[in-house]
Amino acid sequence: MIFAFKIGNLLNTSVPNAVGFHSFNVGYWGFTIYGNGDVVATGTSNFFELHAWLMWVTWGVLGFLQLISNRYLKSQWSWHLWMHRITGTLILLSTLILGILTI
Repeated sequence: MIFAFKIGNLLNTSVPNAVGFHSFNVGYWGFTIYGNGDVVATGTSNFFELHAWLMWVTWGVLGFLQLISNRYLKSQWSWHLWMHRITGTLILLSTLILGILTI
């Protein structure tokens, strides 16, 4: 779930009308939308960007491979079972490790 909220002057006084996520010292990022249509990103964290990309690859690519291997490769029963097991194990391990590192 992704959500954003207006933080105003309460949490980040350097950006008066920012819309942000994770503004409680947990890798703040945000953006400001100006009246003329300009959008400016503020306060990115390299670790949380890396975390987001790795989780996307984990669930987007490996999850897709796991689903495809179990659904469409049933004719090669031994190969599809190993592919399904390996991708599932990689998804589990990366989710646990990245989740613990994020805390």
